[in-house]
Amino acid sequence: MDFISIFEKFGLPIAFLAVMVWLYLRTDDKAEKIQENHKEERREWRHGQEKLQNDTNHALRELTKVIIKIESKK
Repeated sequence: MDFISIFEKFGLPIAFLAVMVWLYLRTDDKAEKIQENHKEERREWRHGQEKLQNDTNHALRELTKVIIKIESKK
């Protein structure tokens, strides 16, 4: 009977606390994985944006050369 009264007083809160700690640790691990995936996606996105910027700069330089040639013929 003494064990039952101890469990009634402290068992449920301790069990609840243990479940909450377990959930927190589990969620924290998932958050780290999600964050790592996000970093990789951002790296890929940045690389793609840099390539697009370089392509745009190249096209603008070529257009500038053409405009200069046309203006010099006038």
